[in-house]
Amino acid sequence: MTIELLDRDLLHERFRARQLDVAVCPADQLPDDQANQIVLKSRQTHILEHEGQEDVGTEEAPGRFRGQANFIEWAQKGRLMYLPVDMSVHPEDNDAPDIGGVVWFGERYHDRVPESTMTFAIRLYVDDEENNWGSYRQTGLGGPLMQAAHNDLPHRVEESRIGTGIGLDLVEGNEPAEALYIKNGYVEVDRYEDLDHGGQRRILMENMSALAIGVGQA
Repeated sequence: MTIELLDRDLLHERFRARQLDVAVCPADQLPDDQANQIVLKSRQTHILEHEGQEDVGTEEAPGRFRGQANFIEWAQKGRLMYLPVDMSVHPEDNDAPDIGGVVWFGERYHDRVPESTMTFAIRLYVDDEENNWGSYRQTGLGGPLMQAAHNDLPHRVEESRIGTGIGLDLVEGNEPAEALYIKNGYVEVDRYEDLDHGGQRRILMENMSALAIGVGQA
């Protein structure tokens, strides 16, 4: 499977209004210049605040998006990515389109949600005039992007990989993300201290009907 664009006619009107596409591909097939965008944009303030420990980490404990090598190592774990892209904008004078965010699914077992064998995450990026990056966060794209990705997922992976639900966790205090997940069918399962990341408090959520989310819901 190579990079594909979802049918824009099936996307929420907010994507069509901005003439944005949603690309889908396995993470280990993402071109280097696009992977590098994700690495750079993972240093945006709002991401560092809530997901910095996992996404960027430190020199001593690098996160999945700290650098190109870290991204490659993470991508080889079988992640499937959905990327909102503006095909008309090319940051840094290269051929890669501007990436507005990233959704990914991957296999993960968590003993607090044993029936959910797949995990989900979403990031949306903000503008940066110096790098010619567009603004996608707080524009109403989060819910429609989640819906498009969840609806498309069954066409990309075997049913046995999905299990009976999809789980995720987020940093306690990230209220906008928590509200977005709840609005799209995720419910809180537990709160716990993540000992792998300095005892950071995290919320564990699960969606037992995640694949029934309908395109077009707001």
